[in-house]
Amino acid sequence: MEKKKLNFILESKQPLALPTTNTFIKTYQLENSDFRVVFVDVPGPLVSCSIVIPTLSNDNKGLPHTLEHLIFCGSESMPHRGYLDNLATRCLSTGTNAYTAEDHTCYEITTAGSEGMLQIFPVFLDHVLNPTLIESQFMTEVYHLDGEGKEQGVVFCEMASRENTEADLLDLNLRKLLYQNQTTYSFECGGLTPDIANLTNQEIIDYHKKFYHLNNCYVIMCGQIRPSDLFEELEKFPFIHQGITSKWEPLQIQLPATIPGKLVSKNVPFPSDSEDVGSIGYGWKGPPSEDVKTTVALEVLYRYFNDNPSSPFPQRFTEKSTPFANYIDLSSKNHLDSPITLIFSGVPYKQSHQDSEMEGESEEDEEYSDDDSMDGESEKSTMDQDLPDLFAPGVYHKMVIECIHDFVVNGFKQPGGMTPTIKRHLLKTSEELEDSPHETIAMNLVIDIIRYSFGQNSSLKDTKVQGGTPKIGLGMQVMSILDLLEKEPDSYWQQLAKQYFLDQPACEIFMIPDVELSNKLTENKLTKEQSRVKAIGPKGLLELKAKVDQAILENQVNLTAQVISRMPPIPDVSKASTIRSQMQIIDYESLDDGFGFSSCQIIHTETGFCHLGLAMNIEQLPKHLRPYLVLFQELFFTCPLELWLFNNNITKMNYQQVAQYASELFVSHECGVGLGNSIFSTGSLSELVTIFVTAKPSEWETMIRFVVQVLMFSKFTKDRIMTTAKNLISSVSDTKNDGSAALNAVVTRITQYNSIDSDISIFKQESFLKSVVEDCKNGGSKSVQMLDQLREFLVNSPGPSFIRVGVPFYFSVINARSTTNDVDIAQDIKRIWISEREKLNTFEKKRKLNTAELKPAFPFPRTAYSLDQVDQSFAKSLIVPIAGMTTSYLCQIVECDLLTNRADFFPTMLVSELLSRAEGPLYCGIRGKGYAYGANVNCYLWAGQLSIDIYRSSEPSKALAVFHDLIKYISTDKGFEETFTEFEIDTAQAGIAYRWASDGATASSLLSTALRASLRGYKDIKDYQSVIRELYQVTKADLKRVIETYFKLFLLEDMRVTVVTSPGGDETAQVCEGFGKGYQVRKLEDFQVV
Repeated sequence: MEKKKLNFILESKQPLALPTTNTFIKTYQLENSDFRVVFVDVPGPLVSCSIVIPTLSNDNKGLPHTLEHLIFCGSESMPHRGYLDNLATRCLSTGTNAYTAEDHTCYEITTAGSEGMLQIFPVFLDHVLNPTLIESQFMTEVYHLDGEGKEQGVVFCEMASRENTEADLLDLNLRKLLYQNQTTYSFECGGLTPDIANLTNQEIIDYHKKFYHLNNCYVIMCGQIRPSDLFEELEKFPFIHQGITSKWEPLQIQLPATIPGKLVSKNVPFPSDSEDVGSIGYGWKGPPSEDVKTTVALEVLYRYFNDNPSSPFPQRFTEKSTPFANYIDLSSKNHLDSPITLIFSGVPYKQSHQDSEMEGESEEDEEYSDDDSMDGESEKSTMDQDLPDLFAPGVYHKMVIECIHDFVVNGFKQPGGMTPTIKRHLLKTSEELEDSPHETIAMNLVIDIIRYSFGQNSSLKDTKVQGGTPKIGLGMQVMSILDLLEKEPDSYWQQLAKQYFLDQPACEIFMIPDVELSNKLTENKLTKEQSRVKAIGPKGLLELKAKVDQAILENQVNLTAQVISRMPPIPDVSKASTIRSQMQIIDYESLDDGFGFSSCQIIHTETGFCHLGLAMNIEQLPKHLRPYLVLFQELFFTCPLELWLFNNNITKMNYQQVAQYASELFVSHECGVGLGNSIFSTGSLSELVTIFVTAKPSEWETMIRFVVQVLMFSKFTKDRIMTTAKNLISSVSDTKNDGSAALNAVVTRITQYNSIDSDISIFKQESFLKSVVEDCKNGGSKSVQMLDQLREFLVNSPGPSFIRVGVPFYFSVINARSTTNDVDIAQDIKRIWISEREKLNTFEKKRKLNTAELKPAFPFPRTAYSLDQVDQSFAKSLIVPIAGMTTSYLCQIVECDLLTNRADFFPTMLVSELLSRAEGPLYCGIRGKGYAYGANVNCYLWAGQLSIDIYRSSEPSKALAVFHDLIKYISTDKGFEETFTEFEIDTAQAGIAYRWASDGATASSLLSTALRASLRGYKDIKDYQSVIRELYQVTKADLKRVIETYFKLFLLEDMRVTVVTSPGGDETAQVCEGFGKGYQVRKLEDFQVV
């Protein structure tokens, strides 16, 4: 009998305004089914797919998470492991991915162009709905005991590395209090290791039957893809037709009515390298997700309270001479009831009060009335006190409530009420849609899907249990809602804050740092292992090893020639749609007018904003000024301004006014050292200080002028320096507790010893910042003087320095009705700079201008990494134990200058991609055996380094040994031919081609790509993009050459640098034993830079 044709019916069509175009959210329902596909036409080369399965948890076994991992191991129709990810890569992607949340599991893939998506999507959906779920997969991916009696498994190791971290413990415990252990939101959907250890494969099979079927499946498809083409492809797959017949009774999430008492608090210890700082978190019940107006209004309210240093929360907690936190996050979770969370990080912890702190949970009734005294004097006196015990019951909560209460009673302190914040929220929303359209849209649509699937009593009657139709796209109505909110009176916002923060109970979590806890956890783990080994015995261990070896063998990637032949040809990446762009570089002529930039790169593209970047060379910055760079970048846009006018008057702005104005003028703004900057490190080009800002096109001149004014006229003060330095000291502690960040800091410290990178690292900054605080206590004159000298150096930078500009097509510096050529754009920036520089000359009594000869900025001069730069006071192989860590991270580096040796560029990229990709040799050899959660070979092109990075590792020495054995193997003729087959080479090429296409997928990614191209010497972005042709000209001889030249360096002890960060205590001994002789154990303190 002929099968019935699939009939997808257009269920809804909702308009969606994107920054540079208008589109629709179209929802199609498969007839006689609850299966839905949502299409959003997003411009650009990428097509993204999110397969959403609403899922629930009623314990901490991690059933949704463990199942998520097993989905990728094969389907009933294609049981070959590796087929899915090989096909995905060959469809021009970097493979499949997934995440598990408390109320859903989402499977994702993004391809370059629609052709690949049409090929991979039905196969991916088949794996999701019809996985094999065999016992051997459970052993390798979820949990097993190995031949040494150790607990292993990819999921087990992943959660072991996470479950005792400060962030995860805070999140889980806050949700437990909010939901009183009564709903899916109360549990760890990823699983906790004691529960994972008792999980069975049959439980996962049963869980899949309960949730994974067509009637509980939703697809979000963003990009340039025709619905009819996708539906036509689905026709070819029988499982779609078969799934229509399945029935499913809707489930519900039962939400507890209220939190008992007024304030429920709990202490939670976490392992830490020091007891300097902890964190404090709060939670309140939010509005139902269908109440979009209130949800958006709360997001605006969060921005008002916490957007910039002048906002109420930073003013009360972080912008103080003695800060009560170094970072604040206020947001809503995407749950059915949109809970509100307020997290204070870097909160000073007083050890002397630890013994008197409350134990367990307590309830406090704290009443606040509108008649309470909250005047400025009482607040000032509180803020000027010595640091109180912030972890004592009621202390922090009282300050939080006082801050909100002040707004509820007294309203807005600035003119305009909430209007400036609403306008900023609108701009930030537009920026998100321009920079990350696929992720932003999918995230906002998921909550509408979850409400339909699990909601109980939606006021829109749009839940499954109510017999309703889903309102998919409701959360994307932000723009129209903001228009409505702009009309609301001040009293609306005051009442909103009162209703959600003051009139309902709160939950409070104190995260207590504990330097002994890491050792206790390690001792407990080792004791259990010893007992287990004793109980199992030698014979039992051998049986376990045989069982695990068999499971690994059964789960090896084994694609037969017949299976490979069934794969479709790789799509042509050039057929993927692109966003328009054009680039020009304008060279300036001389420095004699005080304008120190030699080049201006101008890119026209499909953006709704103007983007400006200033890059000032600091290669010749005196050594004594370099440590002040971190302070400078953090103080930028947060210091008072003194503007010298031509009529001999001075206009002053305090730092709050500067921060507020910057927030209103710019869509985004940042200052940092180099590109890809974090506080204490930089991705590349540490010889530059960069300032990047984005604003509306109508603010072109205002944007440029204010950036230049902040650079030239900021007034560094003792108070601002003191506050910033203390917050940065807290951030040093946070960095030390992050295994990956600590690893990066150590690697940079020993490989870039005499560089600016070393001067901004935590190993210099920790002691330096403390000296700055001491200087500020004594008046701060030295710190002010040094920062002034640093600023003067930047204004007079000897170069090479450059400007980066990104503007819409048809942009005009004069008005929106005419087009300005690129020379005019470049000269307009120069005009504004010089006009402000002349004021500075007057202000500083005609300080001498820099008249040095111009140095070209493009291509930018660079020095590649070499072993000569390594600090010889350390061994080249280091193990660094860190008390707050529960897992290991490893990085091994060798020299590899591909920008100088262009012929080796794509061959090296190909080898790295082939070894590292999903289901590739490293994936199977390291992750598949449970040695680490992941391992990748990375090319750091600008630095001139090649590295193997192993993360979240339970067995770092075994993981590294797998990599070294692999290099030895591919260095032989037999190993090379077996590893570098035509199929594998083609697949790796497809992965690189996807990344090349994604580099120009959005305006922001295209601007970054264009800058990277100019820095390397390309005159036009199209020339750079066309280089991808060389990828397909790589021969096997080229691959063998780069293996011999670069990859075999990993096998030579004197040619490599290796750093391992590991847990402290007894586990350090195990790590050292695994690596054997030649590795030196050093403490973090040993890396201090004098």
